[in-house]
Amino acid sequence: MAAQTNPPYPASLPADSHSMEAADRILQEIAVVGRHLEAMDSKISDLTVASTSIRADIAGFQETVTDLDQHLMTVEDQVSALPDHKAELRSLRAKVIDLEDRSCRDNIRLFAILERKEGSDIKSFL
Repeated sequence: MAAQTNPPYPASLPADSHSMEAADRILQEIAVVGRHLEAMDSKISDLTVASTSIRADIAGFQETVTDLDQHLMTVEDQVSALPDHKAELRSLRAKVIDLEDRSCRDNIRLFAILERKEGSDIKSFL
């Protein structure tokens, strides 16, 4: 004879077949709900991991945006100074041209004199 197992419900309940079937169905539904809760818990854990990863990515993006913003401000400052630099460059070019012209004014050009004829003293040669 097989060992009799105790049903998962209290023995004090009436043991008619209809109430036993209902209790079995309720227990089966509770087991299904338990499996669904475990599945949901697993999915929530996955979402938590994904959320943590997304937060880390966002923090990295914020740092990148901060660096880019700082670089942009530096570039804007340099660009705003360009007109002043252009004006200074034009002024310096004009001064260089003027100095080159002035340095050429005192030069004397001698034509038809052969090389090395002056010897070591050009003043006495002229």
